[in-house]
Amino acid sequence: MTLSLRQILKYPIVTTALPHVLAGSQNLDRQVRWVHSSEVIQIAPLLQGGELLLTGGTALAESSERDREHYIADLVERAVSGIAIETGTALAVVPPDIVAEAVRLEFPLIELRRVVPFVAVTEAINSDIAEQSVANLRFVAELAHELSRVVGEGGQIRDVLTAIAACTNGDAVLYDAGGTMIEAVGDAPPVRLPHPNLAESDDVSPSGITVDVAVRRTPVATLWLETIPADDAERMKLVSRTAAEFLSLALVRVRPPSARDLAVGQLVRLAGADAVDATQLQNVARMISFPLDRPVIGVVATGIGSAEIARILGSFGRVALDTPSPTDTRALVSLEDRLDAVSIRAAIVETLRCSKSARQAQVIAVGPVVPALTRAPLSLRAAMDVAGREGDLVGSRGVIDTHDLVVDRLATGEGKREQVLALVDEEFAMFDPLPSKIRSSLLDTLEAYFDSGCDKSVTAKRLRVSRQALYGRLARAFAILGGDPTGTRRALDLHIALRIRHTQ
Repeated sequence: MTLSLRQILKYPIVTTALPHVLAGSQNLDRQVRWVHSSEVIQIAPLLQGGELLLTGGTALAESSERDREHYIADLVERAVSGIAIETGTALAVVPPDIVAEAVRLEFPLIELRRVVPFVAVTEAINSDIAEQSVANLRFVAELAHELSRVVGEGGQIRDVLTAIAACTNGDAVLYDAGGTMIEAVGDAPPVRLPHPNLAESDDVSPSGITVDVAVRRTPVATLWLETIPADDAERMKLVSRTAAEFLSLALVRVRPPSARDLAVGQLVRLAGADAVDATQLQNVARMISFPLDRPVIGVVATGIGSAEIARILGSFGRVALDTPSPTDTRALVSLEDRLDAVSIRAAIVETLRCSKSARQAQVIAVGPVVPALTRAPLSLRAAMDVAGREGDLVGSRGVIDTHDLVVDRLATGEGKREQVLALVDEEFAMFDPLPSKIRSSLLDTLEAYFDSGCDKSVTAKRLRVSRQALYGRLARAFAILGGDPTGTRRALDLHIALRIRHTQ
């Protein structure tokens, strides 16, 4: 079970504290899966997302302006639902810079104007969450038992939907991949699948919840379940995922995926395999007309269905999907514009970060852009590595650019030579199509530039080239990288990768 911030603000123990919303009032319907209290300023890496954080303000009162500057941003990056700060003891008021940052990020910030024991607040709310979570699991187990009976007796799609609708007391509709109704049970179900902005994948909206239905790991349909505001969002998510599994069994009898549909998922699975057969990868790509010589990006999403991810990625290029489970998606995105591929990748990352459904995912990892399909395994495995270590890496929740975690992955990985060299390949894959001499020249120039502390005059002297020639080389290298990394976090990642490449 989860509770919204709005519901939590109505708890008697919370109203006693005279709560006042200072920022993020437009996001009070955010779900809270746990309430936690802490006086540690660097608490964000220890949280898992979805928490309401309570603090008495002691750490904030003793912290520097610089520490406070990053406090709210770090909580947002960690997908924390909101924060409640007590005033009147350690803090007379909530620091203005904290309020300003929360307003800028639309992050729910609540002032507690009267002292209440935090232990009483956490016990009251967390016990309700835990108790309802157990009830939800029992409810879903009973649904699974009933659906097992229906499917086991040879029930068709309508029979499964009828059982689901009886369980949820609402309409249940199954749509094909194009959004056209396959079967429906209920009073007035939508003829067409609701627009993604109104009913995003695996996301409760005012009207309903949707979840992908896959057959043999290939998305073939979408289930839509009617919801009402009083419905428990977490229960409905569990119900939808359980229902999708049984609908998959019913669908395989009447609408099995075609050989082409199966080949799409197979392409992604081949790219993510430990041992990649390049010839087989290309043969499967030809079968589905997936471009061989265009830049490719690998994306991995967990904790979210594939429909919304496919919609976003599909606006940037040709997409191939594999769905290991209803809430796990792996994708390859083929980009048409080779010259602007790095910029398109940056736009994909930004679009995902602005997406409502993407923000609710556990992890969406975007791998590096690589020059052709045969290099796609490098990108997809980078995304798989980051997504697979969710919680182990700093900032490893939400939408992640794998370029931002090169140092973290080196520090926390097993240190195997092939893994280290793969990280180097990820950073410089788009240099590969260049002639060998030009590639080496640009990478040597970058290394000298970072070795000099990004001093262009010193770099030109070390390389024994004119400053004008140096500017040309750096401009070309920066264009391939997608921008000038000077002064950014990526500069360190690139510098380390440039030094490691000499061990290849």
